[in-house]
Amino acid sequence: MRRNPPKRLKTLQQGILPVLKRERWIVPIVVEEFFADGDIDKAVRNAAKEAYGMDDIEYTWVDRDRYMGIFHEGAPAKNAFECLDCHSEGGRIDWLSLGYEGDPLLSAIVDK
Repeated sequence: MRRNPPKRLKTLQQGILPVLKRERWIVPIVVEEFFADGDIDKAVRNAAKEAYGMDDIEYTWVDRDRYMGIFHEGAPAKNAFECLDCHSEGGRIDWLSLGYEGDPLLSAIVDK
C-alpha cells in the first residue's frame, strides 16, 4: 500500500517569456517550432496568431517564474520515489549544487 497520496511533480523554473506589449498577455509559444528552425520571432508571431488571432503584434520579453509539470521519464509506480526520498537529511538531491541554500521543503517547514 502506498504511504503517500498520488502527486504530480512540478518544478519552478525561471525564464523569460514573450508578452504582448499592449495587452500584457503571455504568448504561449510552441517550443518545438522554435527548435525546428531557430527563428524565435516567427515562433512568437505564430503563437500570437494561434492563441489570440492576432497578426500584427508588438511583444517584449519579461522575466517570469513558472511551474512546469514533470510528466516524463518517470519510473513505474513500484519503483517511484516518495517525497522523503529526496526531501530529507541525506536525501538523493544535492540542493547546494543546484543553487539552493538547502532543501527548500525542509527550509519551509523549519521557517514556519
